[in-house]
Amino acid sequence: MSWTLCHIALYDQILVAAAREIACGGTSVVVESGPEMCPDVIGALIAQRTPKDLVDLVDCTALNLLSALESIPDERADTAVRVRLATRTGAYAFDDWLIWRDLIAERANEQLSRHARFISLLAELAGAEEADRPTNCRAGHAHAQVRFLEPCPHGSDDDDA
Repeated sequence: MSWTLCHIALYDQILVAAAREIACGGTSVVVESGPEMCPDVIGALIAQRTPKDLVDLVDCTALNLLSALESIPDERADTAVRVRLATRTGAYAFDDWLIWRDLIAERANEQLSRHARFISLLAELAGAEEADRPTNCRAGHAHAQVRFLEPCPHGSDDDDA
């Protein structure tokens, strides 16, 4: 489960960077999924965080992605982007150009649904119950801060201390 959570958070962070580039007028945008499939990167992230922290990280990167997507003008959503999707072994399973809005629709409608079903199955098999998550964000979202990923744009309750 931790591997999948890291994969989701890291890929969303890659999409955040691409969305920001598109919003700023970028025309040579590449979505490279190698880092979010790299066993060393994911292993280091898992070693630094609890499973609950990883769930919080997914929440935070999803918020960052939503914010970045909202910043893209409608006419820029048709930007062609180079998409390179790697497997866990580092081999590329897909390397082609897609329209940005189609890539995001695929992410929202297909990829995340598959990940959610997989995580749900793992949780069911493990007999896990969803734990209450603390809120540490002014917007009321629970998530952890990870040093090599961007800080939450909503600020932390700790900022007021």
